[in-house]
Amino acid sequence: MKRISLILLAALGLLSLGSSCKKQQDVPRLSQVDFSVLEAKTYLPVESSTATVRLDKAPAKAYSSASWLQVAQEGATIRLTSTDNINPQSRNASLVLKDSKGDSIAINIMQAGIIFGLPKEQAMIGGDAAIDKTIKAPSN
Repeated sequence: MKRISLILLAALGLLSLGSSCKKQQDVPRLSQVDFSVLEAKTYLPVESSTATVRLDKAPAKAYSSASWLQVAQEGATIRLTSTDNINPQSRNASLVLKDSKGDSIAINIMQAGIIFGLPKEQAMIGGDAAIDKTIKAPSN
């Protein structure tokens, strides 16, 4: 009885090993866009500004996921125009570029938030004594 159960256990092991060694099915390749990004400025300052994205071929469509980033397509060059960011937090938008087959890539565009700071000539160095001074603090 013990011998039969060992033989059955060995047969079950060989059967499971044989079934796990089947040839794996090929995973279908995801289609890719038919253009390449040559240059992309993905960081914008807090003030309204423009940037460009250069491609080797013109995409069929280019658009932004956010209303603060306007997109204008001029052949293989994409012009991005941002509005002022009046918040202290930075913000992000996706620039989506589609080809004629409908395949797309997304590029993250980030715009800085407001930063306040003191110019070096206004820096205060001293001890614990109380002082009274007016300082103009510029912001970006």
